[in-house]
Amino acid sequence: MVYNTEKILDTLIKNISEIVEVQSIGISGGKTSLPKVREGDIDIFIYCDTIPDIEKRQLVINELGNMIQEYKLNTFEGGHWGVGDFMLINGIETWLMYFTETETLTDVASILKGEQPDKLDNYYYPIGRCAMLGNIQVLVDKNKFLYNLRKRLSKYPEELAKILVQYHMTELEDTEDLERAVVRKDVLFYHFAIDISIDHFLQT
Repeated sequence: MVYNTEKILDTLIKNISEIVEVQSIGISGGKTSLPKVREGDIDIFIYCDTIPDIEKRQLVINELGNMIQEYKLNTFEGGHWGVGDFMLINGIETWLMYFTETETLTDVASILKGEQPDKLDNYYYPIGRCAMLGNIQVLVDKNKFLYNLRKRLSKYPEELAKILVQYHMTELEDTEDLERAVVRKDVLFYHFAIDISIDHFLQT
């Protein structure tokens, strides 16, 4: 039996929201333009007092029954992508990412101070996380955590803009790797160096 993707998501969000530790739930990109198979994934951001234990998260998935094709708990455990569970909904990769409110506020404060000006491991862009939070579609907001966060991020801090421009301009001025690649006639190293340079240029 084929189930409507949006209806499955509605059921999933309702089940997650009933976990006592969960305070807010949002989805990046919104529910009105859900991706098709191989066109993208569904990212659901879940903010909690404390991260629900694996048994509670397992129960949420169990309640979906045959509405999902497969799943895996604890695909990642902490860090930039939170505690993450994976599931396949009508062939669409769906990620449930659990964060504590405290760690999120600490991370946002650090980013806004300009303490994380560049991409980190696995192409995680801290400033991109703030942009996502500023535009996230709020699905559940028991304590107005996401509402207040969106309000805080609605105006781009002028001081942060100056810090980022200065940082990336300085990085662009460092041409040592590009020059070494040309001298060595090392195509792979050249592509690596030019990729980094373009990345800094686009972030300026």
